[in-house]
Amino acid sequence: MFTKELLNNIIKHSEASEVLIQLSMRNRQLSVIFEDDGKGFDPAMQDGEGMGLKNISSRISYLNGNLNFESSGSGTTVSLDIPIGNPER
Repeated sequence: MFTKELLNNIIKHSEASEVLIQLSMRNRQLSVIFEDDGKGFDPAMQDGEGMGLKNISSRISYLNGNLNFESSGSGTTVSLDIPIGNPER
């Protein structure tokens, strides 16, 4: 699942000493935020690098969700928003 892939990326690449994971649900939408204090990366430069971010993006898209990466030299924040259930029920 995408959460495992994100955690693996943090462990493997970020050199972070701390990771914060927040989960919340409101109005049939699951929100997950991953924050680390690692070295960060440039998401635009990842096009030719591995499949991790592409796989995560593909999985979130399949679930009709949204994915956002924010990164700098002092950490990375990844935000996921995924609709849960049928909103017409």
